[in-house]
Amino acid sequence: MSRARRLSIRGVRNFGDETEQIIRFTRPLTLIIGQNGVGKTTVIEALRYATTGEFPPGSERGKGFIHDPRLKKSVAQVRGVVKAEFIDKNNEIVTVRRTIESSKKVNTLTFKTVENTISKIDKLSGEEFQINQRCADIDKEITSSLGLTPAILNNVIFCHQDDSNWPMDDCKKLKDRFDEIFDTTQYNKAIELLRKTIKLKTAEVKEFQLELNALSILVSEVTLKETKLQEYTDRRSQATENIEKLICRLEPVRQEISQKKSDEVRYATLTNDKEKKDVELNLAKQKYASLKQSIKDLFSGSNEELEAIVQSYDEGFEEKNSKITKIESTIQDLTQNESKIYNSCADQKVNVGILRQQLQDQARKIKDRNLTLNEILRSQNLEKIDDKTSEEIIQNSVEEVISKLHKLEEDVNEMRQKHDKKEAELDKSVNLSRNERAKIDFELKQSQKEITELREQIKVARARIAKGEDDLQKLEAVNAKLERVSKQVDEISLAVKQGNFSQKIVAKERELEKQELESAKIDILLSKMQDASSLKVKFENLTTEINVKWREIDELKKKHGDSIKKLLGVNEVPSSQLKDRVNRVHQTLNERLVKLKQEIASEQSKATTLETTINHAKKEFNAKIGENQRDKERIMTHCPDYNNFEEHLLLVSNEVKKLQNKRGMYAYQGVAYATYVEKLSSEDPCCPLCDRGFEQQEGALKVIENLNQDLKNHPKRLKSCEDELNSLRTKHDTLLSLKTTVEKVIKFDKEEREKMSSNIAAIQKQLEAKNSRITELQLLTGEPEKKILMCNNLSGDLALWDKCLVEVEKLQDTHEEVQVQVIELGLPDKTIEEVRSENEACKQKIKKLRDEIGLLREQSDKMNNNLREATNARSSCLEEQLQVLNEVQEVKQLQENLNKWVERESCLRENLQKLGKQLVEADGKLDEVVRLAEEVKVQNREQQDRARKRLQEFTKQVDKLMNLQTDVSNLLAKKIGAKLKNLEEEMRDNEKLLADIKEEVTGLEEKLVGLKEDISCHEMKRRNLQDNRELRTCEKSIRLLSQEKDNLKSEIQGINIEKVRQDLQSLQQRVVNLEKEINIARGTQQELNLNIEHLNSELQKEEYYTAKMNYKRKWLEKSITEDALKDMGVYCTVLDAAMSKYHEDRMTSVNKSMRNLWNHIYNGSDTSSIQIRTEAANTAGASNRRSFNYRLVQIKHGEEIEMRGRCSAGQRVLASIVIRLALAETFCDQCSMLALDEPTTNLDEGNSASLAETLFNYVMLRSKYQKSFQLIIITHDEHFIKKLSQLNTSSGFYHLYRNDKGLTQIQYLVFDKEEAAEQDTAPDDGQSDDEQKKAAKKNTSVQTKKRQAPTSNFPGASKKPYEFSL
Repeated sequence: MSRARRLSIRGVRNFGDETEQIIRFTRPLTLIIGQNGVGKTTVIEALRYATTGEFPPGSERGKGFIHDPRLKKSVAQVRGVVKAEFIDKNNEIVTVRRTIESSKKVNTLTFKTVENTISKIDKLSGEEFQINQRCADIDKEITSSLGLTPAILNNVIFCHQDDSNWPMDDCKKLKDRFDEIFDTTQYNKAIELLRKTIKLKTAEVKEFQLELNALSILVSEVTLKETKLQEYTDRRSQATENIEKLICRLEPVRQEISQKKSDEVRYATLTNDKEKKDVELNLAKQKYASLKQSIKDLFSGSNEELEAIVQSYDEGFEEKNSKITKIESTIQDLTQNESKIYNSCADQKVNVGILRQQLQDQARKIKDRNLTLNEILRSQNLEKIDDKTSEEIIQNSVEEVISKLHKLEEDVNEMRQKHDKKEAELDKSVNLSRNERAKIDFELKQSQKEITELREQIKVARARIAKGEDDLQKLEAVNAKLERVSKQVDEISLAVKQGNFSQKIVAKERELEKQELESAKIDILLSKMQDASSLKVKFENLTTEINVKWREIDELKKKHGDSIKKLLGVNEVPSSQLKDRVNRVHQTLNERLVKLKQEIASEQSKATTLETTINHAKKEFNAKIGENQRDKERIMTHCPDYNNFEEHLLLVSNEVKKLQNKRGMYAYQGVAYATYVEKLSSEDPCCPLCDRGFEQQEGALKVIENLNQDLKNHPKRLKSCEDELNSLRTKHDTLLSLKTTVEKVIKFDKEEREKMSSNIAAIQKQLEAKNSRITELQLLTGEPEKKILMCNNLSGDLALWDKCLVEVEKLQDTHEEVQVQVIELGLPDKTIEEVRSENEACKQKIKKLRDEIGLLREQSDKMNNNLREATNARSSCLEEQLQVLNEVQEVKQLQENLNKWVERESCLRENLQKLGKQLVEADGKLDEVVRLAEEVKVQNREQQDRARKRLQEFTKQVDKLMNLQTDVSNLLAKKIGAKLKNLEEEMRDNEKLLADIKEEVTGLEEKLVGLKEDISCHEMKRRNLQDNRELRTCEKSIRLLSQEKDNLKSEIQGINIEKVRQDLQSLQQRVVNLEKEINIARGTQQELNLNIEHLNSELQKEEYYTAKMNYKRKWLEKSITEDALKDMGVYCTVLDAAMSKYHEDRMTSVNKSMRNLWNHIYNGSDTSSIQIRTEAANTAGASNRRSFNYRLVQIKHGEEIEMRGRCSAGQRVLASIVIRLALAETFCDQCSMLALDEPTTNLDEGNSASLAETLFNYVMLRSKYQKSFQLIIITHDEHFIKKLSQLNTSSGFYHLYRNDKGLTQIQYLVFDKEEAAEQDTAPDDGQSDDEQKKAAKKNTSVQTKKRQAPTSNFPGASKKPYEFSL
């Protein structure tokens, strides 16, 4: 199972970048303690960053995680390194190293990730190999090695302190956390992919079925086509013979038909013309009758007289129209004047209302000002004011209040300065005590170190003295061996002298030296000749390179010469340092462009403000227009032209009067007709109007019948008239109600619209001016941007240009040097081949001499080797003799030094005891001084807070008073009362003028109505004369049409159309029959040909050849796909059920662990247990995604209630710890580590002790069945640490503190009899399990005592060894 082994931190948060701080994680518990702000949480952040690659929340993507380089004045760069070692799930050591870097430049900080690597050891070769971020995803590799997901690492194992209470978040965030832990999204994706695949494959099965149906049809078609092919061939030959016979019979009949058709066409044309004339004649007659009926007075004069009368009527009509136009223009002018006066009155009414409101505001603000001032005066024990107090006295009171405020501020500042001075003195005394304590601590550590070294020396000396007795016996054996070896050396030396090998070798070597000297001279000569050849080649190459470089420079000069001249403002391109010069120009252009862009940004901000103003104004204007349009639409539903609303209203009034008269006439008509009937029904009937008698009784009866018929229809006519009258009255009332709306619409169209438009136009002009200014500035930026772009384009080529110039200079120098070297060689006249032949002959002689020397040396070496071996044996004996003598002497020296070291040790122990007492006294003194300083600071802070609070309250009152005083002064300066009086007088004058204008308009409208009635009558007479003129024209056209009709009738009668049609019909029938027979025969023939060709081509197609094979293959594919679909459906169902079961089982396990942990941690009696409840979430759509909602509940008195928002801070902390412990136990089956950061936050003493005891038992049980279990606890609570330290074999913990530079450092301390003692290093418990087993075999005698938890307390251990159950 995976766990943490070691962590080193450097250059992160408050950890300095000069030395790395190391923590070695022990099992089953690692304790880390330190004060607030010292960097404890950084350990969790480092572990989390090492495993997931995620920076802590709120660190600006790592910028706040690395040590700030601004804190290091001498270095501009800080490199942070987090290195963590883990034992992975395969029991192998994995090392992850992450490096980040931050640099400071002027006023900015840059941050980057330098390196991410993972190191492992190959089991086969034993070599270490690395994987970096370029080869693989480091985050996925490390999480895979640990057997954990990032969600478990972030939310459970290494949960950040800021997120430690995530189980208490709202339901949405809690759901997101658990979805990450259960990896619900990945599961839903898998289910969706399966369902999508099933859907696609189902569609494919349907397609397969369709393809199978098509293939079966093809198979059946093949056999059918072959049987029909022979039948079609026989029928085709018979059809060809029948066609030839029918064509011979058809030709004479067609000639007769063409003659008959020409006669029929002529008859049809004449008949058509006659029908057209009949229609034209009937229309002319109808028009004539209509005109004659409509004309009241037929004109009896000539056509010329009729035209003259029509012309005179037109002139009188134009004269009356001009009068109407004049009156209408006068009315319109008066109406416009009336509208202006009305609008003025409306504006004056609005202004009167505004001024009255301002008077009320003035009185209210004066009242508020006086109340506020009285409150301040009462709080400062000053004289109050009342409503009769003058403004001058009030102003004096306000100034007096302001002076009080200034005095209070001065008192607060003076008190703060005194407190700061006193606190500085106390801090100085604290620093002195700390320095004294650090000095004693340093001396104590040095003494401890020296005692340790002395004890080691004494131990070594005593062991060495014990071995000194054996050295004398060893010395005698060495002396005897030395005598034997010396005798052997003398014998071999005598044999070497007799061989005389050295003289022979010297003679041969002298001869060899001569030959080698000669050969060397030849080699030198040959080398010079080769060097000369190479120098010549080099000379030619250098010449070519120089020419190439100059060509490159010329090309660059052609390409960029003009641009460089333009940028630098010179006539000639400089010959060196082009890039530096262009860079200086580039920097100047950038500064200029930045200034222009800043100005553009300022102008754009102003333009944006104006755009907002315009949009608001347009929105208001459009709203007004919309309201006005709606009013117009409402008006136009009753009056088409709202500008002539008064005229329309007058016309409707006249129509109402006419209908009222008409209704009265109908009402009288019923009574009169009844009287008429009575008179006509008498024995001697006579007309009731003229008293004329009837000659016959039938005439009277006919009149009575007509009157009775009218009497029957009279109620309907009366009701119709009343309905029309009511409708018109309603319309009249509606028009009267719309009169004010019409006036409002006209006012907006004539005044408000123009005013608002002008306001928008003015703002638009300002905006256009701003935009033009922005455009000008943008145009100004064009030139610098072009030049900057030019500089950027030149950058690469300029570097190449400068490089080419430098290289040309170097090449030219080298060129000259090569030329001088060739001259200085001074070669002979021999060729290089002659020199080489001489060299070969010399080498042959040298080889022969070397072979002879080799034989002599082999013989000599053999003898010398024997001599050397004997000499070495003698030397080793001498060395061994010397070593034994030294050891004897060393033992004597150690015996002398041992007594001195023992005395020194006793002195150091006494000094160590004294320093320990001094350190205790220094700690007590330091604690007292720190306590006193803290008390003084707390008292000073409370006094300053009270004084500051009084000052703030008084300042708020004074600010409110000053605002009210300013408003009152502004309102009094406006003189609102006088303005209101003048405005009311102007409004009364305008109302009187408006009444006079209305009276004049009424008179003109009455005159206008009379003129329009005259024009209406004049128009009727004029129309009657025009109808007379048209009647005479119509009569003339009737005569002409009648004559043309008679001519066409006589011509038609000359053609016997019936006989022509009968003959044509019989001939056509014969042709049709013959053509029908021919077409049938040809169609049959053509169809047979097509069928035969089609069958032949179809049978030759590949699809018919392979029809049966394709059918079989498609059937197999369909069957296999259907079986796969069944399996996928079953798998999808099983996967869904398995996920539900997995979720249910895991949540059950989590809730069980939570219940057990809560019962043993929480001391209260109000909450018996906490649980996480899950509910299936309703998902929209048809995706059927499985989703769950989560909520944390607490069980109180047998009832479940929501825990969020209903628990204390301590309960929240306990609940979060319990949930994380339960999740770790449930989900971390391949990992046995867990970290708790500040678990006692907000816990009282009882719950803290209970948590410590529960964690103790929990760790003991887990470590009993999981040897690799590891719990990391970070806290500032020393009592909590002491309770848990018993779990460690060394009873130690890591202490985080700040050094003299304020940087965080780590030291390992152990508890010794209730006191903490420092230890150099922590016990290394970072071995893998395999390594520990090997070490256990070698060191079986070493045993450690561990506290065992009583098995009776854990009844659940038999079912699941590592399940926590108390």
